[in-house]
Amino acid sequence: MSELALEDGPDFPAAAHEAAGGQVVYITEHGRRLAAIVPAELAEDIADAAAARAARASVEEGEALVPWEQVKAEAGLVTQWLTKSSSATKPERHSSR
Repeated sequence: MSELALEDGPDFPAAAHEAAGGQVVYITEHGRRLAAIVPAELAEDIADAAAARAARASVEEGEALVPWEQVKAEAGLVTQWLTKSSSATKPERHSSR
C-alpha cells in the first residue's frame, strides 16, 4: 500500500501500474486520504458488494421479488424444447426386483 500526494505533482501512470500489480494506492492531499487507485478486480468486487447491499435493502423495504422463471426467461435461459406438458410428466421407474 502506498500513497500519492497531489501536491507533489502525482505520477498517475506509476500509481496505475502499482494498482495493476495488486497494490492499493491512496491519493492524498495535505496528508489526508481523498481517494484510492485499486486493482480492477477489487473495484469489481466493491461494485458487486454495493449492488448486493442495494438489493438486500430493497427486499427489506418490501419491494416485490422477481420470480426465478421470469429472470431465466428475460435472460434467454429457458430452453425451447422443454414444455409444461413434458415437465409435468414424471419418468417411469423400473423396479430392479
